[in-house]
Amino acid sequence: MFDYTSQKWKKKREKILRRDGYQCQRCRKFGRSCPAQIVHHIKEADAYPELAWKDDNLESLCMKCHNIMHPEKGRAGILSRPPLLRLQGLSPFGTGGGNFFQL
Repeated sequence: MFDYTSQKWKKKREKILRRDGYQCQRCRKFGRSCPAQIVHHIKEADAYPELAWKDDNLESLCMKCHNIMHPEKGRAGILSRPPLLRLQGLSPFGTGGGNFFQL
């Protein structure tokens, strides 16, 4: 498994963000300007370890675009749970207060 906590990765990540002007490259393709927080492996590091450190296999993405590229990551924990519903003025004991209920 690729080590995203290593000093080597942190330096590479900063280099790629700087190269891309700290802008999401996917948003840029659609004429939008959005700050990037993530450096994405175009071909996954675990599947293609020989490409893991290649600059041309890395691109800066915003969180939204990264989640689109990897729906199984990022929000996986949130999406695997049923949504919470906030009901104003209701509580499990009828006392009010607007509690959260799991659907």
